[in-house]
Amino acid sequence: MKRGRIGVVIAVILAAAMLFTFTLAACGDNSHEHSLTHVDARESTCTSGGNIEHWQCTSCGKYFKDADATIEATWEELRLPMIEHDYDPATHCCKNCGSYDNEGAQTALSYELNEQKDGYIVSSCGSSATSVEIPDEINGLPVVGIKGGAFENRSNLTSVTIGNNVTSIGSWAFSGCSGLTSITIPDSVTSIDSYAFFRCSGLTSVTIPDSVTSIGYEAFSGCSGLTSVTIPDSVTSIDSYAFSGCSGLTSVTIPDSVTSIGSCAFSGCSGLTSITIPFVGEKADGTGARHFSYIFGTSINGEVIITGGTSIGYEAFYGCSGLTSVTIPDGVTSIGYRAFQDCSGLTSITIPDSVTSIGY
Repeated sequence: MKRGRIGVVIAVILAAAMLFTFTLAACGDNSHEHSLTHVDARESTCTSGGNIEHWQCTSCGKYFKDADATIEATWEELRLPMIEHDYDPATHCCKNCGSYDNEGAQTALSYELNEQKDGYIVSSCGSSATSVEIPDEINGLPVVGIKGGAFENRSNLTSVTIGNNVTSIGSWAFSGCSGLTSITIPDSVTSIDSYAFFRCSGLTSVTIPDSVTSIGYEAFSGCSGLTSVTIPDSVTSIDSYAFSGCSGLTSVTIPDSVTSIGSCAFSGCSGLTSITIPFVGEKADGTGARHFSYIFGTSINGEVIITGGTSIGYEAFYGCSGLTSVTIPDGVTSIGYRAFQDCSGLTSITIPDSVTSIGY
């Protein structure tokens, strides 16, 4: 019995060895004819890898680059890696697979087409964004505007660079961005709408480009950290309360191009020590003239230089107790009644030869 069992074991081993040898002979020598299956080329996607065209033996599993099985290859040579997602900057969806870039959307900008369908406007900004650069164009179209409220209350935002094709900054666009310390406005911008930078208390300086013609209602109101603002000669109108509450402003120069200044445009600017303004009272053409106190309230603790106009209207500087000196230019012919009433700090005033009447 023992010898019989040993014989059976030996027989099994011999049979296995013969089968292994047969398998080697079948797929390991040059005489074997492979049974090939054609595998089409497949492009990679952002969810799965692809491969180049090849053939595979159904018996031995080997790969070949040709139908004659003469060019053997490894799977690593045939496979193509997955491609990266191509997220649309407007929708944050992948153009290839449609998946949503949730993480990227937290820091990225969103866009929508304008009414003319020939450009994009920035519609919103991710809540985690700290520094933003608005591009000149996306998807082959220019970025032409910033929608009202697009960046509203993004307190993490510290700096913004606006692309060179943007022409308008909408109402409330950056309102409440208290952490914003730097903003670059390009020459393409022609208007800054109402409340655009309302209560951006971190802003310290703003340069308004030569292309801007109007500054909207309360556009920079409440920017208490603003110490410097440059208003170019292109600006013709400054709306009411445009810079009200900018208590950090120490000086402001309003160019001669401005013909309209709204009520209280600089009210509450308690740090002002120097103001240069093109007119106080009625201009020769009668356009947009306002009294000084109507524009600035009593927010002056220093000098006022008037560069133009034909008259100093009635009660023009009424109650400006911090006013210390006034320069009135040639060309002014009249000073209205109570023009300097209660200007208790006034120590110097220059009245030119052109003045022919001074009211009571």
